[in-house]
Amino acid sequence: MTILGLEPGFSQDLIRLEKAVTLTGTGNTIRLRVIRQQEAIESLAAFSTYVHSWYPVLRPGFSERYFGVITGPLTPCPESCLVLLVTAIGALARQDHALGGVSHDGSDISEHYLDVAMISLPTVLADSSIESVQSLVLLSIYYNCLSRPWQAYQYAMIASFKVQNLLKCMDESDRDGELGEHARRAYWAVLLVESELCAHFDVVDSGIWKYDDELALPDSRRTWQFDVEEGSPESITTPPTRNILAANLHSSDKTHSYFLAEISMRRMLHRCNTAIRRTTEGEIVYAANIALELELQLDDWYGYLPEILL
Repeated sequence: MTILGLEPGFSQDLIRLEKAVTLTGTGNTIRLRVIRQQEAIESLAAFSTYVHSWYPVLRPGFSERYFGVITGPLTPCPESCLVLLVTAIGALARQDHALGGVSHDGSDISEHYLDVAMISLPTVLADSSIESVQSLVLLSIYYNCLSRPWQAYQYAMIASFKVQNLLKCMDESDRDGELGEHARRAYWAVLLVESELCAHFDVVDSGIWKYDDELALPDSRRTWQFDVEEGSPESITTPPTRNILAANLHSSDKTHSYFLAEISMRRMLHRCNTAIRRTTEGEIVYAANIALELELQLDDWYGYLPEILL
C-alpha cells in the first residue's frame, strides 16, 4: 500500500467499509433480458483483452461454448454461471472509463448479468466440475475489479479448496488431458489471486502453496483468445485466415509469457517470506544463502523475459 502512496491502514479500512454494506440476496425470479449478439461479442472481446490476458484460465474452444450457452435457455448450472460471469466481467470492462468505456443507458449491465449468474451459485458450490472452479475464480476476479477484496477473498478460498481436491482426486489418465490442463490453469490463477489478497489483508491462506512444487506449469502451446473481427457465431465456424492465426499466436504467446513470469515472481516472493525464522532468543533471522540464491534467480528471471514484456 505504501508503494501506491496509500496509508498503511487503507487495506483494513477498505475491508471494514465493504463489511458494513448489507448484502442483498437474489431470488430465482430474476429474468435475463434478451442479449443482443453485438453486446455479447463486445463483452467477450473486452474480457479477453482486459482480464483473460492476466488470468488465462480458459482453453481454445471456449468461444463456441460461450455462444452456444448465451443463446440458450441458461438453465442454472456451472457452465451457465461461467458464461454469464465472463459476460459480466466483460461488460464491467466496457463500462470502465479508464479503459475508454461508457455506461449504457445509465444502468449497470454487468450487475444484471452477475445477478443472473448467482442463481447458479448453489449448484456451483455443490458441484465438483472444472466449470464450478472456473466460475468461482471469475467471481473472485469480478469482486476484485469492484475493489471489494473481502468477497473476492471468500470466493478465492472456495475455489482454492475445490481445485486442490480436484487435482488430488484426478485420475492419472486425466492429468495429461484437457481436464488436467484446465485444472492447472485454475490452480495457478487462484494461487496468484489468493497470494495478492493475503499480502495486503490480514487473512489466513488456504494451504494452496503446498502443491506449487508438485504441480506442472500451464501448457505454453494453447491459450484461448478472442478477436472481435471474427467473433460472430457464424464466423467462428469458418477457418481463420493465416494472418489471423499469426496474430492470435502472437497474442497467445504474450499472454502466456506474462502468466508464467507472474507465477515465477510470486514463487520467489513466497520463498523470501518463508525463509525468515525466529530463533529461541526471539531474534528474527534471514537465511543469507537463500537470499543470495533468490537474488541470482531474480536476475536470471529478468534476463529471460521476452521483449514484449520489457
